[in-house]
Amino acid sequence: MPEPIRDRFREGSLCEGVAAYRGAAAMYRAAVEELRGQLDEDLIDALPETRMLGNDSVHDGLVYSPEEVADVAELIVEMTETHYVTPAKKAAMREARRQRRDAHKNGGAPTAP
Repeated sequence: MPEPIRDRFREGSLCEGVAAYRGAAAMYRAAVEELRGQLDEDLIDALPETRMLGNDSVHDGLVYSPEEVADVAELIVEMTETHYVTPAKKAAMREARRQRRDAHKNGGAPTAP
């Protein structure tokens, strides 16, 4: 995951951990803004909830419940898993299979995964 997203999410988590829910909402919204340009259409559909939470907290002074803030944090984790973690895992598995194939074709002993 790119550092700007990780940094904003980490700061939001710290705020959430000390019950600073407006700060958490604002930082989670900032993380989502960083993610926005990199997401598929189906994930973009989930973004209004995160943006509303941040906007309401920052502009209107609304304090959401711990559960509502946690829901948004979970949504962000899901988005980053879908966009960054899963593709990276798949790429690593492909590369491992390629190396195993190449080693076998070049007469090397294939190793177990």
